Amino acid sequence: MHAKPNAEKPRSNQATVSGDQVVAQHAYAAFVADRSQDFEPLRWLPRGTVVDLPFLDSVDDLPIDLDAHCQGRRAVLIFYPGGWEGASNIALRTFQAEVARFEAASVRLVAVTPELPHFARQTSDRNGLSFAVAVDQACRFTRSLGCGFKLPVPLRRIVRDHGLRLNIWNGEGSYNLPMPVVLLLDKGRRVRWIDTAHAVDALDPERVLRAIVHLGSDE
Repeated sequence: MHAKPNAEKPRSNQATVSGDQVVAQHAYAAFVADRSQDFEPLRWLPRGTVVDLPFLDSVDDLPIDLDAHCQGRRAVLIFYPGGWEGASNIALRTFQAEVARFEAASVRLVAVTPELPHFARQTSDRNGLSFAVAVDQACRFTRSLGCGFKLPVPLRRIVRDHGLRLNIWNGEGSYNLPMPVVLLLDKGRRVRWIDTAHAVDALDPERVLRAIVHLGSDE
């Protein structure tokens, strides 16, 4: 049961999930779950596609060069919408619990989110993350992979009217968000495996680890 916070309107430099957050999050979750049924990223991002890992913002308000960060290692990118969503926090903690196994397999975990760096920092700290969180403003990188979507206007109104101010959380008003996706890249930055789900917390690190085993140590 979620406690209902005060319904104070957030200031321009502050984002809170105010009002009836349960209604807003359930409406968003239902939309994503429905959309996920037809979401097949391998159609436009087939295995073997080379992904250019960009410079993105980080929780430290400094650019992070994802390619350099993952140099010599395979990379697992976890796309999540923001710390305002309970499923995202559950998923991040689940992956954090398996960090040692990913490290042993010489794999870099990177979470990718559109939320502003200071909110991404709060999300990282709240969930005790030891892996990098990269800020993909307006989901430009995410959408270049075909893994993002624009929240439709009717749903924007629903979440806004129930206290979820995404334009404040993300610092811009595009309403671009990522689908629940985990992307596995080999050392050559080639797509080797993609996992999708109806919600971020349904993404399972065990499935990712099994896919890594099938790659072999040289890939």
